Amino acid sequence: MDRLKSITIKGFKKFQSFNMNFNEHLNILVGENESGKSTLLEAIKVVLNQQYRTTDKSILAELFNRDDIKKFQLNPSIKTLPFIQINLKLELDSKHKNTEFFYGQLDKNTEGFGIVFDCKFDEELGYGLESEIEAGKVPYEYYSLSWKTYAGNTYQTIKRPFGFLFIDTSNVDTHSSFNYYNKTLFINSYDDSMRTAAKNSFRDGLKNAFAQLNLSPINENKVFGIDHKKVISYWGSVD
Repeated sequence: MDRLKSITIKGFKKFQSFNMNFNEHLNILVGENESGKSTLLEAIKVVLNQQYRTTDKSILAELFNRDDIKKFQLNPSIKTLPFIQINLKLELDSKHKNTEFFYGQLDKNTEGFGIVFDCKFDEELGYGLESEIEAGKVPYEYYSLSWKTYAGNTYQTIKRPFGFLFIDTSNVDTHSSFNYYNKTLFINSYDDSMRTAAKNSFRDGLKNAFAQLNLSPINENKVFGIDHKKVISYWGSVD
């Protein structure tokens, strides 16, 4: 039976380091709110459905583990930059089509079927950014996202090993069409450098605006702020 066998997560949202083995027949996640249940399911979605493959790199600010970002800020360098790795080990019937595409030896301790997602700073692409990084700024636009099978092949969803349906009943976006129009208009109106500068400036402006409020933390794990993924941009004529 084709199924998920285990998952190992490093640096993704709540999980600085996490490992879980899946039951062969049924898995039920139980836990309090904000304990990481949805994050675990999202991690599987990131691997199998290549979530965030075409999303703007600024989303990484929401995906990196907060403790990893704090460690980088305390000792900023290329070596301490935050990264994400999600290793999804699979159990596949070797008689099925394309299964050899997923089989290989990932390292000396891991052999079998699987897919690995890596999100890390591209040192070649980001050559010359040392001073910016050492100043404590994470260069999100210079990160690379890759999906590789244990065989070393580039994973594409067209060769998904089995069906996977992710249903999130907690989120209903009534502005999808409007957001899509605005995104298309933005992309077609400005070149890459101007879009990157505008997005970085807007994100930093939001963070600074909330920092200036000097609101005390709600508790040791929560602060009052804004979810950058849910910010809606509007446009209109200028008088």
